[in-house]
Amino acid sequence: MKIRATSRNILLSFASLFTVVLILEILLRLTHLFSAGISCAEPDPVLGWRFTPGRTYFYHEENNHPITGRINGFGWRDTEWTREKPQGTYRIAVLGDSCVEAFQVELDATFHALTEGILNKVLDFKVELMSFGRSGMTQTEEFLVLKNNVIKFSPDMVILFFYLVMTLRMSTGKLPRIGYAHFIKSQKMVNLFLIRRLVRATNTRSRHS
Repeated sequence: MKIRATSRNILLSFASLFTVVLILEILLRLTHLFSAGISCAEPDPVLGWRFTPGRTYFYHEENNHPITGRINGFGWRDTEWTREKPQGTYRIAVLGDSCVEAFQVELDATFHALTEGILNKVLDFKVELMSFGRSGMTQTEEFLVLKNNVIKFSPDMVILFFYLVMTLRMSTGKLPRIGYAHFIKSQKMVNLFLIRRLVRATNTRSRHS
């Protein structure tokens, strides 16, 4: 009888512990309490890691509110795409690191989403910008993404976006002392130049099509 009682108590303890852990797991998944979240990444034999297609994400580190969403079916933080380019669409692939990934803002507030919106307002045909961004991606990895992923979508233009400070840091191991005010001013000039070049390129294409 004593052995039975001991066994029953052990089983009851395990059952109670399992129930508590299960409740905590459900609670953390639903509320993201203590900034809990499920990883949206998986191992990749070429790049080391990549985003998991269709996985939801919860980012909370660099904003005053959590950024949530879902990785698209091809494994990138962007809206859903089709493999075949829609007829009459000018496709632009944007390669880059965390600046292109842009988990710090909502998807419709990323620079490529905003640029796409501007171009579609000033042009008489559809422009689609596709984000191939991932934090910490080097130029070598970007080349591999271009070769193995981007080309499959038949882009009309490929833009390589890089943050000069981080590029120098990764290549030299040192962080250059460049003022953020100077960088923001330069970035605005780059954005203006980029939009002008895109409008010129797409208008040239439309005249020859």
